[in-house]
Amino acid sequence: MTSCPVRMRLLHSDADDSYLLLYADGTMSGFSANEPDSQALTDILTRYQGANILTADGKNVGRWKEKGTNVRMDEVTSFNGKDYETAAQAVLCDEEDETMGFRLEIVSPEIVGLWLDENATAYADSVNTPIQENNEYLSLEEYCAEINAGRPAEEAISLNAVRTRIARNGIPGAVKIGARWAVPSGTPWPQDRRYKISK
Repeated sequence: MTSCPVRMRLLHSDADDSYLLLYADGTMSGFSANEPDSQALTDILTRYQGANILTADGKNVGRWKEKGTNVRMDEVTSFNGKDYETAAQAVLCDEEDETMGFRLEIVSPEIVGLWLDENATAYADSVNTPIQENNEYLSLEEYCAEINAGRPAEEAISLNAVRTRIARNGIPGAVKIGARWAVPSGTPWPQDRRYKISK
């Protein structure tokens, strides 16, 4: 039996609009479109590069593959009597060289909307800053230009500083779509918490 190039797979059932996220370690997370699992959607949409080490976590966790069985992830089409179709999957870029990483194949784009609905508030809550109420997202370059408008050149915030803040969940509302980050227009630059402003 050849190894499976698919290392993480999100399945969707039209019967009851439910999802199963299958992980490489044999665990799975189940959820419905009405009550999406934010953690599972974040795993498949933004953490797929770590598909070999991720495991299911949350309230509706189970196993899709028992230890010692030879079921391939890409062969799973039904579970507990329900038929499923692939909504998204993390696939090895090169089956001969696993160090090349993974690519994300999205078959059902509506999963991105589910994830954004769940996570836009979660990112804002993580830093206790309200998310901006608009739908215009900027690339990091555009966001950098926006926050530097009107700043003196010596106080300009670099693109690397923006990337670092995003990597540390320091910019509310920032979302990763595929391989690129986007920030809501009008999001203020967070205060530097290393310094205390005296009054």
